[in-house]
Amino acid sequence: MIVSQFNTHIKVIRSDNGEEYFKIELIEFMNSKDILHQTTCPYSPQQNGVAKRKNRHILEVTRSLLIDGNVPSHLWGEAVRSVVYLTN
Repeated sequence: MIVSQFNTHIKVIRSDNGEEYFKIELIEFMNSKDILHQTTCPYSPQQNGVAKRKNRHILEVTRSLLIDGNVPSHLWGEAVRSVVYLTN
């Protein structure tokens, strides 16, 4: 979807050390697409704070956009997508 919509490729994926990111199928897929997988340091919950703050920021701006713009709640997904696009 990233390639077809934005004509660009994913180069890096950052994640915590969750088991879901170390499935052989996902590792093989990322290797086949030349995607670098970066993880946080083990046993360092302070690094998870950055992601949590970013997610909280995205949700706060989305709520503000929906409320201030009088946008119906069924457009929540589009509002989140717009916020992420604008912040990036």
